[in-house]
Amino acid sequence: MRAILEFCDFEPTLRLIEKYHLKARLKSCISDVSKGIAGFEKELGKGNSATLLGGKPCQGLPAR
Repeated sequence: MRAILEFCDFEPTLRLIEKYHLKARLKSCISDVSKGIAGFEKELGKGNSATLLGGKPCQGLPAR
C-alpha cells in the first residue's frame, strides 16, 4: 500500500495513515501496561507481590 501511495504522490495521506497506525499501536501498548499495573496492584493488595515474580512471599527484612 505504501508503494502505491508513494507512486501516486499521496505523501500527506501516507503520513496520516502512519500517524494513526502508530497512535493506535501506542494506545494498545498503554492499555496493556495499564492492565498489567492493575493486576500488580491487585496482587499487592492481597500481600502476594513477591509471588508475581515467582518468588516466595516476603517475610520481612533480614536480621542484621
